[in-house]
Amino acid sequence: MTALEWTPRQVGILLGLSEATVKRMIAKGALPSHKRGRGWRTSARTLLEPLRAGHRRSATLHDAALAADDAECLAQLIEQRAEGRSLGALFDELLRSAAPLGFIERAQPLAELPDPKTRRIVRAALLESAKVESRMAACLFRARRVEVLTTLQQLDDEGAAALVQRARPEWFWAGKAEVALPALAEAAAQTGCRVLRLGRESPGETSVASFAELERLLLQASWRDFA
Repeated sequence: MTALEWTPRQVGILLGLSEATVKRMIAKGALPSHKRGRGWRTSARTLLEPLRAGHRRSATLHDAALAADDAECLAQLIEQRAEGRSLGALFDELLRSAAPLGFIERAQPLAELPDPKTRRIVRAALLESAKVESRMAACLFRARRVEVLTTLQQLDDEGAAALVQRARPEWFWAGKAEVALPALAEAAAQTGCRVLRLGRESPGETSVASFAELERLLLQASWRDFA
């Protein structure tokens, strides 16, 4: 099992608690952790117990997702990440289950580097920020220290184009939207923004077949790609 571990901030996201609460639990010995440098780290194995407290363990991630058991889904994800599976591949598996996936935002630390306090001077924007596919994409972007721009309103083609012209993101996630986005494509061409779409490619866009492929694309991206 890979030795995964997280900071109090990341543990708080996974457990749905504040960072201050997690630090108090560590101080009281309620959450076994160890000191690394100037901060505390909590291992993957340690987190499984509080996640599964009062929950029935599911046989598979698919079963946990169908049962809408967020805590068990996160426990299953931790176990499988510790076994070396990529988060992108796990996201693909979850999408195939067609199950409620309300826990995805809490899965962010499973993708992050040990303690990503800094962000690259890189930005990504989302067309359908409320949809689960966009939340998964945002998780993978943030894992690569990319700042994710979100908006409270649903963007249409014109709104997406205006955001690209105004904010100049380096990436734009168009999700699974089946409609053509000509204004966005034109704005992206003018600003050098790279438009990504899941499973469907249009002129001026880059198609990714899966989240595993998106994860590989982000891992391969160099500083020069973000210039």
